[in-house]
Formats: sequence, C-alpha cells, structure tokens
Amino acid sequence: MLNLLNRAIVVLLLIVLFVISLAVAFTPEGVASFAADQLSLVKIDAFSVERLIITFVSLAIAVLCVILLRFQFRRRRPESVILTGGGATELASESVVQRLRQDVEAVAQVRQVIPHISGSGKAVNVTLEVRTDPDVDVPAKAGEVDQVARESVERLGLKLGRLRTKIVVGRGSATPLPPA
Repeated sequence: MLNLLNRAIVVLLLIVLFVISLAVAFTPEGVASFAADQLSLVKIDAFSVERLIITFVSLAIAVLCVILLRFQFRRRRPESVILTGGGATELASESVVQRLRQDVEAVAQVRQVIPHISGSGKAVNVTLEVRTDPDVDVPAKAGEVDQVARESVERLGLKLGRLRTKIVVGRGSATPLPPA
C-alpha cells in the first residue's frame, strides 16, 4: 500500500514539475507575472477564521509529510542474505532466524531466544536476546551461546559479521513446581 502511495505521489510531483519547467522555459516572464498576480490576491487577516483554518491544514500536511518521510527512511529487515561462495544464492532471513532460535534454545538453561539479523555486505550481523534460568553461570553461558550461534550461521553457509548477545536472567525457580 505504501509503495503504491509513494509511486502516485512521485508521479504527480514529476508531472507538476514537468509542466512548470516547460512553462518557465518558454515564458519565464509570464510565469513570474502569473505568480505575482496570484500572490497579490491573497489577503488574510492576522486573527481570522480563515487564517486559523489555513494554519491547521498546513500543520496537518506538514505532520503527514514527516510521517511519510519516517516510513520512507526506516530501516527494513532484510528479506534474504547472500550465501558465501561464488554464486548468487540467497537464503531467506526468516530461515536464519528460525535456525538460530532452534539451535540456541537447545542449549541447556536457555528458556527463550529472540534473534535479529541484518545484512552488512556479504556478512550477517546477529543480535540475540537470550532469556535463561535464574541459576545460570552467565559468563559460561554467554560463551556457549556465542559458540552455538557462530556454528549455526556457518552451517547455513553464511559469513558472520558482528554477533551481539544480550542475556536476560529469568526470575523464580529454574524447574517448574508440580501443581499442589
């Protein structure tokens, strides 16, 4: 939807720019006098309802432009990452996320893993949020999780760029208590 809206806006702006530039190219004096005449007709009191309406509409348009620019320049999650080697083979990023989650959650005392990946040239940057049992040895578990993540990415045929791991130690008992 946003892609269609972007194209429509760009096409409309290009058509308007085309018409204005043709008019300026052939009759610059005529365009300048037309613009001056139109601007001389604008008379708005400093404190009137018309001025208030124009102010609110202009601010709404400005806010809409900022929102659209925000959507235009936001960072998108990569849909695929390039495999190492000479070919042009790509692997879906969801496959990488799923494999990382599966492999790291298989590590003892790891409850949940939330992987985030981003492409950086031919390398894959991985950020893991790992939730563990409360009685875990954090430095040892961090090393183990890093090693498993590295091996998992390499087994997929990808080159690992940066690996960041955030460990969140869980609360409560490590083993679930039986119902009373």
